[in-house]
Amino acid sequence: ELKCLQLAEQQECERILAGLAAEVGRYREGLTENVRLLAELDFIFAKARLAVQQRATRPLLGKGEELCLRNARHPLLPDRTVVPITVTMEGRKQLLITGPNTGGKTVAMKTIGLLSLMAQAGLFVPAAEGSRLPLFGGYYADIGDGQSIERNLSTFSGHLLNVIRILEQSHGEDLVLLDEIGTGTDPEEGAGLAVAVLEEMLSRPATVVATSHYPQLKLYAHNNRLVECAAVEFDEQDLTPTFRLLIGHSGGSNALATARRLGLPPSIIAAARQKLSDNYRQFDDALAELRQRCRQLAEQQAETERLNRQLAGELASWREGEQARLHRAEKLLVEARERAGRLVADARLQAGQLLDRLRELDRQLRERAAAVPALDRTAAEVSGRLEELSKQFQPGEEEGNERPAGRPAVPGRLAAGDRVYVHSLRRVATVKAVGEKEIVVQHQAFQARVGWEDCQLAEDGEEPERPGLPAAHRHLTGHRREFQSLVDLRGMTVEEAIIAADRHIDNALFCGAREVMLLHGKGTGALRAGLRRHFLRDARVEQITLAELSQGGTGVSVVRLK
Repeated sequence: ELKCLQLAEQQECERILAGLAAEVGRYREGLTENVRLLAELDFIFAKARLAVQQRATRPLLGKGEELCLRNARHPLLPDRTVVPITVTMEGRKQLLITGPNTGGKTVAMKTIGLLSLMAQAGLFVPAAEGSRLPLFGGYYADIGDGQSIERNLSTFSGHLLNVIRILEQSHGEDLVLLDEIGTGTDPEEGAGLAVAVLEEMLSRPATVVATSHYPQLKLYAHNNRLVECAAVEFDEQDLTPTFRLLIGHSGGSNALATARRLGLPPSIIAAARQKLSDNYRQFDDALAELRQRCRQLAEQQAETERLNRQLAGELASWREGEQARLHRAEKLLVEARERAGRLVADARLQAGQLLDRLRELDRQLRERAAAVPALDRTAAEVSGRLEELSKQFQPGEEEGNERPAGRPAVPGRLAAGDRVYVHSLRRVATVKAVGEKEIVVQHQAFQARVGWEDCQLAEDGEEPERPGLPAAHRHLTGHRREFQSLVDLRGMTVEEAIIAADRHIDNALFCGAREVMLLHGKGTGALRAGLRRHFLRDARVEQITLAELSQGGTGVSVVRLK
């Protein structure tokens, strides 16, 4: 009875499960698609988690791309201990990696192969931004020791069978990895065979990455423009590999140094060194010297680039400061001109008021002179002086600046080098350039743009004396003996000193002086150097030198004007 009940229970369970299965079967297609989509999403998230863990980036992938990996890391090495490598094969079809044992040649080659496979599997690669990888049609590798007792294969024959298989099967744009090509036999024959294999692979579109210790292969790489040479770095002082990959270098095997580091007795190492051939020792020494020079050149290049960046920054800063100083100087010049215009207008207004007052006084004196005969002579003197002042302030041409005789300047009849009288400047100037509506004239060190109607041709040979201010203003500058040639610039910044010195030189030219002295002090010499740089470019300045010892020496600069 118990057995019957157990069978009945089993049958009921099967009936229930069959019913449930039939119910689920109605949604079989939807559930199957959901499982597929969930698997695909799980795979995508797994790739994303791997990319985050490896700090990986998306490489540029496509046909025709050249292999370029920046700061690439082997995906299976701990991130905290791995030394990143940078691999570039721009315009090259083969990469030969040389260097010492335990130096990282095979790891570098495996890194290239694994990252290429990862990229074509849709994975990000543990490398820096900007890495590029081509699309390979196939991957072939001969890595490790292929010897086998069962198959009657030695190390050499195991490698050779792999190479034969690769030569037979690789005919497209493939990636071929050959570790220690030609090893396991006589070095001369092995090196010759390795060079022949690489030359055969060079005639195909495949990309080859190989490692070797043979000097013949190093010469092959250096003599072929389609082969890039690389070396894993070895610290000659510490006798330890640094695992850095140096593109464009050939590395020595450093077998004796590696043996010494691993604990081989020094006597054996010394005996081994004595047994090396002279040619090999010379080649090894020359290679070591070449590596040392390349290292020094790289350091010098890095220092040069650093200095260039520093100089570029300083130049940009100086240009910004110079622009700011020029803008400030222009602003100050405009303000000074406006202020001078206001001062002249105020002076004319005050002079007019003074004339009105003098006329009133003259009238009063005449009235009194009629009553008091003793005042006749005084009144006559005042009247004469008043007439002189009135003539000086008449709106016509001012004394000392009479308009010279000459024909009006006509467009088309004026050329550079002609001399014209400019009414607005009250000066005879030389024509520098002729335009349709205006001309450019120069008087001494100053240039100006004026209209045609403002000019007339000066008479031949006419050379007026150096003009000054109107006669009524000559009391301001007429006494040249009152002009102080020395200006004190101490305590000013370079910009302030340049503005003050410019103003002083303007006054000197206005007064007819030909030399000024700038008192800048000794100090650090920055103020003296800034003034010298500025005035060496000034068209008004003929020469700038240091003063005599009795006049202040290096604390005073003497500026000779044209």
